[in-house]
This record gives sequence, structure tokens and C-alpha cells, in this order.
Amino acid sequence: MDKIPFDRLSSGLRKIDWDKWRTHAKDAFNKANNLRAKFVNPESSKDKILLGFIGIIVILALFVGITKYSRSRNETLTILDAKLNQARDEISEALTKGQYDKTAAGTILAHAEQTAKEVLNTDMRAKATEVLARIQEVRDTLDNTKRVVPEVFLDLSKIKSNINTLGMLQLKDRTYVFDDTSLFELILDKVSQPMSIAEGETVISGAVFGDRESLIFLTKSGKVIEFKDGNFRYMSTLDGTFHKGISIKTWSNRIYILNSDEDQIWRYSYMNTKEMFSNAEAYKQDGDMKDAVDFTLDGNIYVVYKNGNLKRFYAGRAQETSMLKIPFRVLTSASKVYTDGDMMQIFVLDETENRFYVYQKEQKGAALSYVRQYQFDGIGEVRSLYFDKTANQIYITDQKKIYKFTL
Repeated sequence: MDKIPFDRLSSGLRKIDWDKWRTHAKDAFNKANNLRAKFVNPESSKDKILLGFIGIIVILALFVGITKYSRSRNETLTILDAKLNQARDEISEALTKGQYDKTAAGTILAHAEQTAKEVLNTDMRAKATEVLARIQEVRDTLDNTKRVVPEVFLDLSKIKSNINTLGMLQLKDRTYVFDDTSLFELILDKVSQPMSIAEGETVISGAVFGDRESLIFLTKSGKVIEFKDGNFRYMSTLDGTFHKGISIKTWSNRIYILNSDEDQIWRYSYMNTKEMFSNAEAYKQDGDMKDAVDFTLDGNIYVVYKNGNLKRFYAGRAQETSMLKIPFRVLTSASKVYTDGDMMQIFVLDETENRFYVYQKEQKGAALSYVRQYQFDGIGEVRSLYFDKTANQIYITDQKKIYKFTL
């Protein structure tokens, strides 16, 4: 008889549900004991033999049960292992095919993922988890995903312990960072003392107003505040009020305020002779601003929505914008969008996953192509990003710190 290798025997024994079979053994012993009590006299030598015979039958029954259970379990594990091997083969196939046909590769990976998930809630959970992790790695590879641990540029909490950073702004050769109540100037690797923007106001958005060489801030109460030549002042309109909003941007002598609740972007033109803005004009002529979370301008207006959609508007009307290349890991939520008239890229930030997507403008922005995405590790929730085109560096902020890395 061939000997069973000890390691295989040991492995097989470890796979047996001993608690289950211990219960079976206890039940069998109790039945045998009841049978003995009913029919067997322990004082009789004949009954002693019968008792021994009953014990042998019980042991054989247990052995047969364990053998059947082990065989059934091994067959199940073999089937599950075959499924995972199939998924591994599909991963390899997708990695090769993805070099020239990402659509087909995506279909193959989706099938491999479904197969691995079928194994996830079994005894082979650990191996299934490894396969699922490998599928995500391949998707990241084909998506050109860069995992980044950015360098800490400045720790703003050293200047203001309860800082709640919202963004960075570059005005000519000066760099500023602001939170919901204060403005700071960055001078080399130093930070100025906080300047209070407006007593009793909560800032929610800010922008560079290049036409006036100033900064402007939108508050939660619907006020617009300008910072120019070291001073803050409230801006006004002909009718005396601004629409409330969640994001403010500028273009030439105009400011734009996004109000998703009102399903509109409001536009105001600055009148130098009166030193105030015109009354509000409704920019959007068609399309939808509901659930919009941010927007940016380069002549077009690009709007991002909570669900990750990116839409383009021109002259107030929604435009058909083809997506020539798309990632496997599609954007499912968004918080910020960033570009300008000189950039050939659009950056879309997903603060819930601490990553941003890079899209290339094609056909003057009438079409977009997915380029890559960056995943930030080891930092807090990303609040904003700023692109220094000269140095080709990205600056991002979380609640308390500014980080940088080379694009």
C-alpha cells in the first residue's frame, strides 16, 4: 500500500471540521451507551464482547462519515480552485489585450472579477481576495494610475491650529492659501500670520480676479469680498445683492457664481466707472446644473457633478463632448475641477477617494481623452489642487497641510 505523505495527511486533517465531527461522535457514543444500558449487562463476558462490537461499529460509522465529508469538501475545493485559476488566466489575457483593445480587456477583467467574487465567501476567501487585488492592480496599470505619497510643503496648523484649508490662489508672483475665515500669504517656505477676511462671514470659495489684480471670495451668506492691495472690501451690484452659491470663478472682467439649488450659473460684469458689478445674468440657457459641485472656465465652462459626470457648456448651452478614451475605473463622484485657457488638460478631483483624473482637451475642448489618474496615499481628505505650469508641479491641500509633487 502506498503511504500517504505526512504533509498531505496533516493538511487534510486541518481542513476537517472537527467541531462538527466531535458532536457526531458524542451523539453516537450516547446512542451506543443507551443501547448498552438497555440490552447489555456489563458483568457478562458475552455482553462485554457485544459492547466492544458496538464500539467498533460506532468507530467505523464515524470513519466512513469523515471520509465522505472530506472527499466532498476536497471536490468542492478543487472546483473553487479551478475557478480562481480561470480568473488568473483571464487576468493575464486582459493585461496583454489591454495594450491594444481596452474595451475587450475590460470585459475580460469584469468576468474574472465576477468569478473571483463567487469564491469570496468560501473557505478559499484569502486566495479569492488576492485575485481581486490583482485585478485592481491590472486595471491601475492599464489606466496609467500613479500612486503618490506627496511631499509636505507646509504645515499650516503651526500657524493656525484649527485651520480648515479650502484652497490655494496664485496672483502674479504671490501665492495665497485661504480657509473659511482667513487668508495667508506664502513667502518661500514661510506662512504669514492669518488675515481675517470678514468678521462674522464664512468663506466657501475663492478665485483670482486677474482683470483687477485681486482675489475674490464668496461667503456662505452670499457676500462677495475682494482682497486688493492688502485690504478687504465688500463688493456690490447695481441691485445691491449677489446670488448665493457654492463656487465662484472669474473670466476677464466677469465673475460667475454656481448655484446648483437654483439650477443656474449667475454672471456679473464689473463696471469700472461705477466700481461695482452689474445685475445678475443667467448664464445657463439649457442643460442641468442640479447636483453640480464645481465648474471651471477656459472659454468653455466645464461643470462636474456629484456622480462624477463632466459636462461642457458654451455660450450658456450644453455641448456634446465626446470622451475619446475612458478609464476602467470611471469617475463616480467629483468635488473639484480645474483648468484654464492656457492648459491642455482638465483635472477632476474626487475627494472621497483622494484621487484626481487627468483628461486631455481634444478639438479645442469639444472632445476629451482620458490620460491618467493619481491616487494620494498617507494624507487627509484632499480639498483643492493648484497646478504650477512653470514648474510642472501640483500643489494639493488637505484640511491642515499643503503637499506638492511633480506631475
